[in-house]
Amino acid sequence: MILNERIILNDSYFRNIFGNEKNKMCLCCLLSEIIKEDYKYIYDNIVYLNKDLSKNNKKDRNSILDVLVKVGEKIINVEAYTSYNQIKRNKNLNYISKLWFMYYNQKNKYKSKKEIIQINFIKGNKNDIYYLQGKNMYTKNIKVYDIRVDNKDNLKYTKSERNLMMWCKLLNTKVKDTQKIRKIIEKMNYEKEVKEKMRKEVEEQMEYTLKDIMTTTWDSIRELDIASAEYEGELRGKKVGLAEGKKAGLAEGLVEGKKNTIFKHIMKMLKMNMKYSDISEITGVSVEKIQEYTHEIDLKK
Repeated sequence: MILNERIILNDSYFRNIFGNEKNKMCLCCLLSEIIKEDYKYIYDNIVYLNKDLSKNNKKDRNSILDVLVKVGEKIINVEAYTSYNQIKRNKNLNYISKLWFMYYNQKNKYKSKKEIIQINFIKGNKNDIYYLQGKNMYTKNIKVYDIRVDNKDNLKYTKSERNLMMWCKLLNTKVKDTQKIRKIIEKMNYEKEVKEKMRKEVEEQMEYTLKDIMTTTWDSIRELDIASAEYEGELRGKKVGLAEGKKAGLAEGLVEGKKNTIFKHIMKMLKMNMKYSDISEITGVSVEKIQEYTHEIDLKK
């Protein structure tokens, strides 16, 4: 998927916006609409837990959650799904069982007052029904909420559900639509300073996430392109048939391959409106050179 076509519900963006302890206003307001606690209470009492659940045995797979927090006696796991099927339902069941094991499978803890809450934000599955009440699983201490972010029926909401519907719209919005994101937050029923804080959190984390993804992608692409350039240079050297052809062709191929790679991907970053300073940091190319590339883009328009 093209980076700026992704929606906020996508893993990296969702985790960075809602799983960041330093920027917790968004998560606190979102949770308040589901567990029906005042967001100020959540803000003062929320504790971020380790999202990497331990293995129960050697054959068990690692489980890394999107967001895991504790609010009072509630252990809350929040997951984001851009698609949902039986495999992912089974994954959810695995998460719940591990959390149950961690917080209840101890001496005299079966009478614990702790409540495990699983919240799933889902896009693109017509068979899943949106509901607010939550469903108890076997015991009243486990509750599951499935919330579809793209369900058109959600347009019919009560006054008390308005904020949650706005959150669903936000999660289903493309990260490039900054103006739409701001408008959705502005329509939410929170104090002005709270909405401003949320807006800053969302925009800062979206910018950070894009930069992080581009850095990782750049490193991977550069390794592949260098290997490709080496192979191309070797073929070029053999075709010339010179004794030093392989060596000369390899050097030429590396230089040409690296140049083309840098130009091609800087162009992509510029089209995504990334800052010159961020592109320079990722690619190692000077701001002045990047500005020259910007001029080339303008000439092609």
